[in-house]
Amino acid sequence: MSSPNISSSLLPLSGPLIIGYLLNWGLFGVISVQVYLYYLAFPKDRTFIKGFVYGIFCLEIIQSFVIARDSFVTFASGFGDPNSLINMHLVWLTMPLMSAIVGCMVQLFYSFRIRVLSTSNVLPLVIIILALTQCGAGIACSIISYDIGDLTKLTTTAVFIAQGIRNGASAICDIIITLCMWFS
Repeated sequence: MSSPNISSSLLPLSGPLIIGYLLNWGLFGVISVQVYLYYLAFPKDRTFIKGFVYGIFCLEIIQSFVIARDSFVTFASGFGDPNSLINMHLVWLTMPLMSAIVGCMVQLFYSFRIRVLSTSNVLPLVIIILALTQCGAGIACSIISYDIGDLTKLTTTAVFIAQGIRNGASAICDIIITLCMWFS
């Protein structure tokens, strides 16, 4: 029996994909426990904060199921088809778009909390600008990725610029949030 003729350039793609899919489910278990512990520890939190936490968790549930769908399409129904490995499927939705939106929502929540704790307007405004910047860059990266439609072609300059802006703005925003929470 001969083995299928799969391009050697596609073989390095399958390992990281399956590891990413498995890590997503492992970390989903972690966030599920965290949300349950939040439910137990803070039953008297304001309705807005509870709704926010549960809303973010619902987005994570949706993201995990869409990622599971992609893994099934890639490795089960697309088994043996090299095009299934390089096809974008819904990665453009789950990775750059949903993670940018969730990240922005959390960063905006922290800007609100920092405003309440510090009574400063400058740092929350900086956090808001950075959060919206990273979200916009994530949306741009998602649109570019959707247009490309091929995982092997995501090395374009436009993707690198959009993802660089997103990662940079998000990292700076998270560092500012951490320092503000630490020194408050």
